[in-house]
Amino acid sequence: MTSMDLPKDIVERVKRDFQKEEAAFIFDQISFGRRVKSIFYTDSCIRAVVYLANGNVLEFCKILLRSYDYRDILMEAEQKSGNTGHYFHVSFDEIEKINLRIQQDLAQRAEEEGSLPGDFHQEKE
Repeated sequence: MTSMDLPKDIVERVKRDFQKEEAAFIFDQISFGRRVKSIFYTDSCIRAVVYLANGNVLEFCKILLRSYDYRDILMEAEQKSGNTGHYFHVSFDEIEKINLRIQQDLAQRAEEEGSLPGDFHQEKE
């Protein structure tokens, strides 16, 4: 398996987030995981792990080693992204578009409904 057997967005994200040697290591790990048909190496799960690792190869490994259920990884990534429910089944580009659309919708809704009372965001003593 080569990195080209992965969706283009995953390959680009790994190359962007990790140093060259680290990216090669990650592609090797993904290749092995797919050869043994591990559920942890589906496109969705790989996207979630890469997102959570945030450019840290040690964190990439830790995420995979500490997880007993791939759904834990997906849920953790969803919570971190603030966009629960999409399960990282779409490309990183689509994830960014979804997040932008959510922010725009929230801003529009806030504008339509009016602002919150001035003391809403003030800390309570």
